[in-house]
Amino acid sequence: MIDIKLIRTNPELVKENIKKKFQDEKLVLVDEVAQFDEEYRAAKTKADELRNKRKVMSKQIGGLMAKGQKDEAEKVKAEVSAIGAELDAMAEKEKDLEAKIRERMLVIPNIIDPSVPIGKDDSENVEIEKFGEPVVPDVTFSYSETTDLMVGKSFDCRLGCAAILKTMHTLAGQELNVDIVGACAAQEEVGVRGATVTSQVIKPDVAIVFEGCPADDTCVEPYMVQTAIKHGPMLRHIDARMITNPRYQRYALGLAEELGIPVQDAVRSAGSTNGAAIHLTEKAVPVIVIGVPVRYAHTHYGISAYADFDNAVKLACEILKRLDEKLIMSF
Repeated sequence: MIDIKLIRTNPELVKENIKKKFQDEKLVLVDEVAQFDEEYRAAKTKADELRNKRKVMSKQIGGLMAKGQKDEAEKVKAEVSAIGAELDAMAEKEKDLEAKIRERMLVIPNIIDPSVPIGKDDSENVEIEKFGEPVVPDVTFSYSETTDLMVGKSFDCRLGCAAILKTMHTLAGQELNVDIVGACAAQEEVGVRGATVTSQVIKPDVAIVFEGCPADDTCVEPYMVQTAIKHGPMLRHIDARMITNPRYQRYALGLAEELGIPVQDAVRSAGSTNGAAIHLTEKAVPVIVIGVPVRYAHTHYGISAYADFDNAVKLACEILKRLDEKLIMSF
């Protein structure tokens, strides 16, 4: 998002940048932001003046009462009360203007770097220099009905993205007590950067993170296995960057048991998920992680059971159907 100071000082530059991106329909947003910003700053200035006036008048009340001028003191009290009501109205106006400004600022495109060529599409780009060729594993997804196994690349977190879409599709049209927002965030493996942004934009009250989690049923002794395929999704209690909200976790595990949805719970001494960023958003957010076990995760060929994926979605849907303000606050 561009700095609003640029719109204040050089709106024509912002408009020219919009034209360079061939998004002329957004030009009007610059003028709207400038107008709303002017109103917002005027409202804040007036509110500051009113607060100062209220402070001065409040001090006068005690002096008048001490002199026995009760009627005069009551008049001042009434004026102070009226100022308070006006300040409340100003606060609502500021909040409304701030929301309008942010809504438009999120749509206005960032300033193009001078090195970026201007053109309607890639065909108008001028190739200056070429650095090698990208290499992408050529892997085709496959599914076996006989074994109920899926084989493919990037299951962490293509399975998570698919789970979000299927959950949203399953609950579409149903009457719920909460508003659901699905978000797919990039760069989880390099510092959960995408989730750091999406969590600040969405500002959730509660969250479910879908994850393609490493299965350990082929690399440790049987008694040490925590995450096996075909045993249901895995809900972690802790990893390197998050201690899962215990009340929310118990609720999810208890609901799965009640409904007969197979699940596994585990602890991780290393690694993390997008929950690391989400659970620290604003005043903290209750988060659980529903992981679909993946054998050989982060290789070209991951292996997962469709039943685990399906049960991950089922559990998420059942939780979301039951969520309301009271339940969320209990976490």
